[in-house]
Amino acid sequence: MACLRAADVWGILYRELMPNISTQKLPEALRILRIFWLVLFATQLLFAFASWLILPNPSANLPDQVLLMGIGGCAIADVAICLFFFARKVRPPRAALRENPDDAAALMNWRSGTIVVMSLAEAVALFGFVLYVLGAAPAYRAPFIIAGLALAMLVFPTNPA
Repeated sequence: MACLRAADVWGILYRELMPNISTQKLPEALRILRIFWLVLFATQLLFAFASWLILPNPSANLPDQVLLMGIGGCAIADVAICLFFFARKVRPPRAALRENPDDAAALMNWRSGTIVVMSLAEAVALFGFVLYVLGAAPAYRAPFIIAGLALAMLVFPTNPA
């Protein structure tokens, strides 16, 4: 009797439940990306909600200035990388899909670029939540969460066609 390994089970589930990405059309890909965007945007709102309303500030001590500067620098670099990926990995496939909505290669590039950009936008808000956990005041963590939400709204997946 053959024993099923966890990898075999995951492989079966993936083949049966996941749609075939190579045959996916633009409306279905757009719907999946919008669901993904909604989930990431909702988690950013949960970060904001948890840091202001639910959990009390764990400590009144201000984190070290070097740490604040480091997290701020990482967030600025994250925004720059996000905008770079948006310009290089989302705009060109979007233009190609505008001309030919059935272009499978452009659809895959647009989808993967959009997922990367949305994940990078999520990281900015996560930096704000990290500052909350470290005990930073709302004046220090609010710009990160607001910037993450604004960046997420900027990269909302729209119909390229």
